Amino acid sequence: MAGAVGRAAPGSPERIGALIRASLIPGLSEQQQGVVKTLLANEMETGKLTSDQREYAMAQAQGFPGTFIQYKDAQRRPLTPTVLSPGQTVLPPGEYSTPSFVAAPKEEAYTLSPGQQRMQGDRVVASVPDRDKSTEAEAKLRGEFTKQLGTFNDVQDGYRRLIAATEQREANPNSISPASDIALVFGYMRMLDPGSVVREGEYATAQNAGGVDDKVRNLYNKAINGEFLSDGQRQDFIDTAGRLYGQARQGAESVASRYSDLAKGQGLDEGRVVKLPDALKGPKLAPSRADPAADSGKRALPEVVKGGRPPEGYTWDSYLAKSKGILKDRPDLRPQLEDMLAKAGIDPRKLGK
Repeated sequence: MAGAVGRAAPGSPERIGALIRASLIPGLSEQQQGVVKTLLANEMETGKLTSDQREYAMAQAQGFPGTFIQYKDAQRRPLTPTVLSPGQTVLPPGEYSTPSFVAAPKEEAYTLSPGQQRMQGDRVVASVPDRDKSTEAEAKLRGEFTKQLGTFNDVQDGYRRLIAATEQREANPNSISPASDIALVFGYMRMLDPGSVVREGEYATAQNAGGVDDKVRNLYNKAINGEFLSDGQRQDFIDTAGRLYGQARQGAESVASRYSDLAKGQGLDEGRVVKLPDALKGPKLAPSRADPAADSGKRALPEVVKGGRPPEGYTWDSYLAKSKGILKDRPDLRPQLEDMLAKAGIDPRKLGK
């Protein structure tokens, strides 16, 4: 019994109980009873100590030689790091309910088939859409997206035509063919009136191009008749078309962004829903041969083509008269008119001054 009491903590119920029982032993001398009472008083006082103080007293009873501060320093010595395996738990000494460290369980590899979901509790952590249902949903959303774009694809096509016509002139600024002007104005008309049924190269009227104003239709029809646009007119078409395209492109990109978010929110492939053509870069206008900056020095007259003939519907005389009429209104087109006459087998000097 004495050994068990010696191992008990100072001030503990075991030590106090043992001393009380000792005081009740019959035949104790007065001196022995005094010693027991003194020890019992000390144990009772020790019971009022803090847990740290009681632990220190216990350590002293077991042979610790240092002071209380030295005891606390010894208690604070560094702990050896603990490496946990997935799923392991470390509990603080003397405690068995609240873990100090918990290593997350190792994530197991998994593969989901179309239509499957992986759950964690009541939360979906991964899913693979059902391909058949996804294809149907993508087609539906793609149809809505195309409808919301409206006439943008027609505007894009018209601007692309205008760019191609301008690049044709840029590649050959001395070309005398009015074809590039026809294509330029036709592309612009497509942007203004995507529903137009007029075909490139045929006359535009209020019936087949009702969404285009009279001024633009007249310039287009003149180009078909062989009359050229001035550089200023070409630049006006290009500038206005650029502004129209910029506004249409901004609206289309806004629609595309909205439907991309809708597709992603439904777990669909946004690339199969949203299809927007690449943005077009505005064209650069090449100078015409009539531009003084394009020529240096006096231009030599072109040689008459042997066997040349005027366009269908013209005689040499009517073609020359037509050219003189154009020159009267547009003297800046003299180089082109001279080339046209020479190709038709007419001496360009007959054009006069």
